[in-house]
Amino acid sequence: MILSIDCKTGEPNPSHEKQVTEYRNLLTQMGYLNIESYLLYIKSGELVGV
Repeated sequence: MILSIDCKTGEPNPSHEKQVTEYRNLLTQMGYLNIESYLLYIKSGELVGV
């Protein structure tokens, strides 16, 4: 399993999810399967699955 966590210091923004989705797509193109992707907002401690 590949675990991708993108840490952000600001407020949630729809562009963040787009960015993580692009990372996941690149990993898939590289042949990786079973990828879990998350956004971690440092200030609030919120972890969002993407």
